[in-house]
Amino acid sequence: MTRAEISALSLPEQWIVTRCHQVINKCTQQLDSCNFGEAGRAAFEFVWDDFADWFIEVDTCTHIHTDVAPAIDTSFSKYLDLPLIEV
Repeated sequence: MTRAEISALSLPEQWIVTRCHQVINKCTQQLDSCNFGEAGRAAFEFVWDDFADWFIEVDTCTHIHTDVAPAIDTSFSKYLDLPLIEV
């Protein structure tokens, strides 16, 4: 994403996208150094602590307070260019 695209996002979305890119860089460095455990730990901590625990909670509160509560918001996947599996 370009800086202009990121700045057009809401503040929580800006934070999670920026944080995701930081974790990608850290994981890449750790994998290049064959530190597989540290790379896995960084990825796990991002998914569990930053994304699941923080971002989804903030995003859910935002939707509740704006009376817009979609069952699953798949829009985040476009920021990462990753497919999102819907269950």
